Amino acid sequence: MENNEGKWVVSTSPEFFNSGDYYESKEEAIAFGLIEYAAYETVKKFHVGQVESVGLGVCVNTDSILEHINQSMCDEVGEAADDYLLYTKQEHDAELEEELSNVIIKWIEKHSYQPTFFKVINIESVDI
Repeated sequence: MENNEGKWVVSTSPEFFNSGDYYESKEEAIAFGLIEYAAYETVKKFHVGQVESVGLGVCVNTDSILEHINQSMCDEVGEAADDYLLYTKQEHDAELEEELSNVIIKWIEKHSYQPTFFKVINIESVDI
């Protein structure tokens, strides 16, 4: 995806910017919106906002993973596995979280699953 960080977008909805057009400045975006939407009698205002990229959203919950492993072991062998992996050291959990996050990030990048969407900040309404 092209990096449009900091560019400006235009929409008739303050919550959904998806026109595919990006502008170098807020003034350019407003000028486009005034021309584009002036012909529509039902559009009384439009919105401009600035593109901000998002991260990959990788969040690993090691507690859940270890609990799932514990439950699988309990299902397999019964009571003997009751406390398996439930009392791990905090620094080991942090290490596992970092390693799993890195694996997921590499997988996302390898298969090009990076987000094709973005956040819009600095949203302003413009009356026509």
